[in-house]
Amino acid sequence: VVAGACAGFLPLNWHKAKAFMGDVGSVPLGLLVGWLLLRTLTTEAWPVAICLLLFYYVDTAITYGGRLARRERFWEPHKLYLYQRTAAAGVAHSHIVATVAVCNLFLIGIAIASTMNRWLALTAIVPVALSYTYLSRRAKPINAR
Repeated sequence: VVAGACAGFLPLNWHKAKAFMGDVGSVPLGLLVGWLLLRTLTTEAWPVAICLLLFYYVDTAITYGGRLARRERFWEPHKLYLYQRTAAAGVAHSHIVATVAVCNLFLIGIAIASTMNRWLALTAIVPVALSYTYLSRRAKPINAR
């Protein structure tokens, strides 16, 4: 239901957006998805929740790991997430989103397969590594703020 609602809204929110979900729509949607993922973590299907968010876990870990290694104040605002650095390098928003969406489609397939065999969840690192590497090569370097 959540995916269907988002898919129905997507054409209105693509470039150039004709409608904007805003906080009124995005906050409840985020809370609902978060609750569903937390609930999934408490079941035998827990690898599903890990697979579905793996790209974002990796991006956050690399971003904050780098900030800590450079002794930056990680609690201060920054523009170092992969999306931000890639967009700053001039890569089109639609290209970045399409790359992450393709990665997420693979992650959905792996998540479904992991309900039959948990070990299959380990293969989720492959599309994440490929997508992250692909976008990283097009991103603005961190030291070139």
